[in-house]
Amino acid sequence: MDGGAVDDEQMRKFWKRALKTPSTLDQNGSRVKDWRAPGTGDRKGRLLCFDPGSCGSVVGLHPGQPLSRGKGMLIDVEVSGTKTQIKTRNVATIQIKEPALFIGSQDSTSFELAIDNSVFLLGREEITGTAVFSRDGFEWSQESEVEGHCKGREVCQPSISRFHGPLRRIFARRMLCIIGTSGSKQINSMFELAAKDLSFNWFQSGGGTLQIVTDEEAASWPTEELSKFNTILFGGVSENTMARNLDPKPLKADNQGIQLGHCQLLEEKLSVVSLVPWKGGGALVAWVWGVGDYGFEDAFEIFLDGLFHLNHWQHRLPDFVVAGPEYGWRGVSGIVATGYWNPNWEVDMEASYLSC
Repeated sequence: MDGGAVDDEQMRKFWKRALKTPSTLDQNGSRVKDWRAPGTGDRKGRLLCFDPGSCGSVVGLHPGQPLSRGKGMLIDVEVSGTKTQIKTRNVATIQIKEPALFIGSQDSTSFELAIDNSVFLLGREEITGTAVFSRDGFEWSQESEVEGHCKGREVCQPSISRFHGPLRRIFARRMLCIIGTSGSKQINSMFELAAKDLSFNWFQSGGGTLQIVTDEEAASWPTEELSKFNTILFGGVSENTMARNLDPKPLKADNQGIQLGHCQLLEEKLSVVSLVPWKGGGALVAWVWGVGDYGFEDAFEIFLDGLFHLNHWQHRLPDFVVAGPEYGWRGVSGIVATGYWNPNWEVDMEASYLSC
């Protein structure tokens, strides 16, 4: 499928190292899956990864966004009694599950957590599911939105996703394609044909199955069912009613254009491909839509990005791409905005391009 470009021994060894299950270190520094001192809850571990979507966790810790994209994230953790010490390199956010803090002593009522130079004293009642910590300069802080949201839940997720992007992560789990039915007969037919083409090629290339439903059908699904899938959404707010359930924070869209950070793009033709969250969180959504003639066709072409000529993990798109009216004849020179969201679903200006 990729012409053998990555089918060689050196590349196989590289990906095996990059995507392997994180290992931990014993007292002698040898690599084992999980080291725990006999008769105690003391543990230590190390995690080095390059992709938050595939690096897993160590001692209950999961890295979120990196400080610098393209560089590895390193976490060293040591749990001793009621103290947990975490050292990080190039890590902007960390998700910590309950066992990471409570493993030292089940009888203790408070726990000391040190992340680099920041120290937190946490009571057992403060973290009953999952906590998220973020870095600002040299200091770490706990995300307040998590407090009170996780009590009594078996699975706890922050209301704002910390583990999104880039677009290739859409292909990392079961997928659902929701096509709009509120547009013209021509555009609705275009959505259906594009979805069938994507589903057929995804199956033929060994990716699996892609379930296709209309926005009217998806509207009757419970939120819990939708959250089982990463979703590909075809159609803007006037063409796909499910688009109205997307969080408007990353980009505000209507039939005339979009508001992207400080940039307002009002063009006769726009093609948009972007990761966006559902209102209230949930699984990832890739929103593919367009304004004007050939707007959707160009957006669908951008979304594919040579998908069936490459392996899906070689998909090259960032978090969002917006192409203007000149894209059809200028190619990538016709892109008017592209880049990444920060952990709060805002434009990361250090890693994005906006033409206005």
